[in-house]
Amino acid sequence: VKKLRLLGKDIKKEPEKRTNSKIVIIPVLISIISLVIYQLSQIKSCEFWSAYERNFNKVVYGDPYFCIRPIDSQLIYNQLKLEVAAQEDALELIRGSLELANKERIVRIAFNGGVGTGKSLAASIITRHFTWKRNVQKLSWEDDIQISSLTKCGFNLIIFDHMNFNSASIEYSKAIEQELLFKAKGEGYRVILILIFKESH
Repeated sequence: VKKLRLLGKDIKKEPEKRTNSKIVIIPVLISIISLVIYQLSQIKSCEFWSAYERNFNKVVYGDPYFCIRPIDSQLIYNQLKLEVAAQEDALELIRGSLELANKERIVRIAFNGGVGTGKSLAASIITRHFTWKRNVQKLSWEDDIQISSLTKCGFNLIIFDHMNFNSASIEYSKAIEQELLFKAKGEGYRVILILIFKESH
């Protein structure tokens, strides 16, 4: 009778163990299912916003991939060759820098030379054939320099004209460059910075 009683107790306890294990398994399963649903919703959300952005760009700009297109360095180079005379080496360097912009977050280009060498002309040609015209900011060192907010749609082209070779302007341009570099790498902006110096050095 004692054995039967012990066996009876064991038999009664066994369903309790199963019940306890079910209590533990159910929350774990719910957590896993919730995580899977959340991940799927995130993917769907990303897909939704990507599709929305493509449709928006198609309607507004006529190109669904307007914001993520690479810069057309060859087109700009061809136009520079047509309009800027006797600067073949400089134009090749500009083309190389623009091609590099497709791989790097920020590219810096300095236009340096005497009067009439085509510095301002080259900058205007780049601006004219720049795909993201709303992202162009032309600033003069002689005025109060204030960079407007950047955009993640396409490239940001920032041109500083009338730069001097004195220490104040060089130090200030370095500070601006560092700020742009920080924003480009930290926040995902793509920036082309052009510095046009007034005199040759």
